[in-house]
Amino acid sequence: MSLSNARSDNQGFTLIETLVIVVIIGILSAIATPSLLGMLNRNKVSNALDQTQGALQEAQREAMRKSQQCTVTLDTTNSKVTSPCLSTGTRTLPSGIAIATNLPSSTVTFSFRGNTTNSGKIVVYDLNDSNQQKRCLVISNGLGIMRTGKYSGSTTSTSITDNNCDTSS
Repeated sequence: MSLSNARSDNQGFTLIETLVIVVIIGILSAIATPSLLGMLNRNKVSNALDQTQGALQEAQREAMRKSQQCTVTLDTTNSKVTSPCLSTGTRTLPSGIAIATNLPSSTVTFSFRGNTTNSGKIVVYDLNDSNQQKRCLVISNGLGIMRTGKYSGSTTSTSITDNNCDTSS
C-alpha cells in the first residue's frame, strides 16, 4: 500500500475543538483557584503558628539546659519572635502574617526549670485573607505547657479569651 492510498481521516484537531478544550480548562481552573488559594493561606498561618510555638519551645529548652531564666518577646507590630535564647535570636514570620496576644508586655519568661508565670494566648492570622483564618497558641501558667487550636474571636488584646480558642481539634 503506497502513501498516496493511505486514509486521510486523521488530520488533527479543528479550531473549534481546540477552543472548546481551552474553555473547559479555563472554567475548571476558575473553579479550583479559590480553593487552592485558601489552602495556601491556611498553610501559611499554620506554618507561622508552628514557627512561633517552635521558638517558645526552643527558649524553654534552652532555659532548662543552661539553668537560667529565658524571656521571649513577641513583636506584634513587626510579626517577630525575639529572644537571646534562640539560636537565630529573632524569628520573622512570613509577610502578611500578624500576631496578637493577651500576654502581659507581649513576653513569656521561662525559669531554669522550664516553668512560666505568664499564661495567655497568642493568635496568628493572615492579614490578606478575607476569611481571616486564625490559629491560637495557649500557654499554661506553671508548667508552660502549650496547646494549639483554631481561633474564632477578635484579635484585640483585651478580647482574646479561652472561649474563642478551640484546642480540641
